[in-house]
Amino acid sequence: MDIACNSESEDINPILIKRGCKEFNIKFKRSPIKKENYEAYKELKKILINPKYDLVHTHTQIASAITRLECNNVKNIEVFYTAH
Repeated sequence: MDIACNSESEDINPILIKRGCKEFNIKFKRSPIKKENYEAYKELKKILINPKYDLVHTHTQIASAITRLECNNVKNIEVFYTAH
């Protein structure tokens, strides 16, 4: 299990890091028109290609939309979105 989030705004639970989870800091922005979200899309694309993941769980609206868009281009990957 790995974690991709904007870790500048969220603290990662140290227990997850101790258990071997990789942390990917992707600078998702809450506004859909921010150009940083395009950069986040490209970063996410690199992560999803190698190594292969078979499941992605998303939470926030904009980051989830970006993630689902990218996951449409990846074979054999399931995406779960939990709205808060």
